[in-house]
Amino acid sequence: MLRVVQNAGGATILAGLNNWKFRHRLSPGRSLTLPTVLFGRFDGGLNHATQHLHDYRRARRPDPNRAIPVQFNSWYPIFGEPTADTLAALVPMARRLGCEAFVLDAGWYRTADGDSAADWQTRTGDWLVSRSRFPNGLRAVDALCRAHGMRFGLWFEPEVIGPPAAIRREHPEWLHHIDGEPPPAGERAILNLGIPAARQHVYDRIARVISVLGVGWMKWDFNADLGPGGWAPGLPERLTAQDPLVAHYRGLYRLQDSIRAAFPDLILEMCASGGGRMDGEILAHAHVNWISDQPGPLRKLAIHFGTQLAHPAVVCNDWLVEWPPGAIPGYDDQWRDDQWRDDQWRDDQQRETDTRGDLAFRLRVAMLGSFGVSAPMDRWTESDIAIAAAHIAVYRARVRAIVQHGDQYLLTPAPPADGNGDWAAIWYAAKDGSGGALFAFRLMGADSTRGFALPGLLAQERYRVRLSSGASTNASGAALATGFAVTVSEQFDSELILVGLA
Repeated sequence: MLRVVQNAGGATILAGLNNWKFRHRLSPGRSLTLPTVLFGRFDGGLNHATQHLHDYRRARRPDPNRAIPVQFNSWYPIFGEPTADTLAALVPMARRLGCEAFVLDAGWYRTADGDSAADWQTRTGDWLVSRSRFPNGLRAVDALCRAHGMRFGLWFEPEVIGPPAAIRREHPEWLHHIDGEPPPAGERAILNLGIPAARQHVYDRIARVISVLGVGWMKWDFNADLGPGGWAPGLPERLTAQDPLVAHYRGLYRLQDSIRAAFPDLILEMCASGGGRMDGEILAHAHVNWISDQPGPLRKLAIHFGTQLAHPAVVCNDWLVEWPPGAIPGYDDQWRDDQWRDDQWRDDQQRETDTRGDLAFRLRVAMLGSFGVSAPMDRWTESDIAIAAAHIAVYRARVRAIVQHGDQYLLTPAPPADGNGDWAAIWYAAKDGSGGALFAFRLMGADSTRGFALPGLLAQERYRVRLSSGASTNASGAALATGFAVTVSEQFDSELILVGLA
């Protein structure tokens, strides 16, 4: 909880644990550590202050110098219904694009009772490979990814237990009892990671899968609302004296740390129905966070501007999703009212599809942080594949190090989420002043040319400025700091400009 109250003398800031249903008993001599709060006052405006915050948070990350691979994620093309055959077709295409990791998202598992027709949300908790979907197990998928030079990744939802999971029947006391009530039998429940035995159970299940399959990327999701949490009756007082939320999140961080310690090469990605619990502390224990389940590029552009005020770009994971435009039927379909007619839903979907922004525009939005693709590549043209592969190659070779580890400058106000703004531009400069990357997006702006000052370079050095069109020019760092004119001829088009020492 953080609350700022303005007053005549300035402002009063109140911070700490939310006191909503909070109860934590301290025995003599014990203490309760409150969340870390960082205050700073810096000259130089918002960008300068944000850079200091980014430096602080990057330094607290695990493996802070490790680059986050470009990944393909199976979610949007498959929606929780993966099979060995569908993946066999996607893996070589992902490698053709230049992806470095292939992450199998939700739906690969079954419960201890066996395979069923239940959906991906219902089957969570036991973490056993579905034999109906993968008759030869997941080792074949892992081997295929390795053969194509990519690390294999896997989705888990460790804290959420589906109704048929065996662990739910065997240990109901490990589940959160919110407001003192057991979770309803037909609904998903939340495992209480504040209970050491429950935490060990999750660790053992996940560690076994990771070690057997050689998993190199773990996506950790949380599609649930824990509320205030709650202890099951009959647990020892040494546990229940703690506030259940405090205990759960302490357990979460310990579990994250234990998994990373056991598998030091693993990339650990966090998610909570998008960026639902993306905060500085959780990202002191994980490498990266999925920022939003919003697939539209114009909304994602606005989300990057907001998210990157708090978080460095390296932890802000984004994918190219919606290409071709409207190519993800079934995503909104999952959440629609069952009484809707399919033909009416298709009409609504067609009306809501935003076709603004070409493939390059959408790729560049996703490239503003850690970067991947989750799109139906089987519907792409050869031209689409070539454009995406070229952007991924540039990102890996020239952009990634600057975006993930450089200084960020927001050169325009945050664009509106509906895309009906003027221009949106972000400049990332290398810490040593050796170069940078400018992402400029023309939205509804009437002017086709806009000047942007590019700070953070060495004033006396000469730089080569390369435009995505292939044109280039030379300029001094001092000249670039005063402004560089960018021309984008069409609305909802973009320019990626790379600057390096001449």
